[in-house]
Amino acid sequence: MKLRVNPNRMQLLKLKKREVIAKRGHSLLQDKLEKLLISAHKTIKELNGIFKQYLQEVDYFLKDFIIFRAQVSKDFYENLVKDVGSLQIEEKREQVFNLVLSSFTFELSDKEYLLENSSGSWDRVYLRRRVVLDRLFKLIELYRKLEVISEELKRTRRRVNALEYILIPAISQAISHIEEKLEEIEREFISSLLRIKDIIRKG
Repeated sequence: MKLRVNPNRMQLLKLKKREVIAKRGHSLLQDKLEKLLISAHKTIKELNGIFKQYLQEVDYFLKDFIIFRAQVSKDFYENLVKDVGSLQIEEKREQVFNLVLSSFTFELSDKEYLLENSSGSWDRVYLRRRVVLDRLFKLIELYRKLEVISEELKRTRRRVNALEYILIPAISQAISHIEEKLEEIEREFISSLLRIKDIIRKG
């Protein structure tokens, strides 16, 4: 990238100010990039931990469900399943810095008599299901957060690279070009003054 500029002192001052702003912006973006990387690593670590918990809870749930299913008749099971309520999900969004992050809450609209009039094995299945769903929505929340951070990382890295490898070098090159031109003009001016001085002296 090469900037087209007029070689004058006003333009030189403008470019030097622009260079300072670009370098400051580059430094701030570098700091942001480092913080995003730290946040991404923390989120990945937390995601791995919750994923292990989720798999463990699913395993417990399936074992309890198999025991429950073996203890009840087909008719009893089908009637019980009909009474299982719906799942209501609510997504909340909040802005952290310039990132929009989602969090989820859920409600199980089951009838209370399910726990009162059912067997102990169904109680375990019922309660375990809530834990599994809790881990699942936490996984979704963390995965979405990681997605948002990853996209912001890409955008920030592109901006850092654009400043570091394109804009700042182009400004520096333009400044050097103007300074060389101004020095050349100054030398020619001094040379002209010396010639005039010699002419006046000889005359």
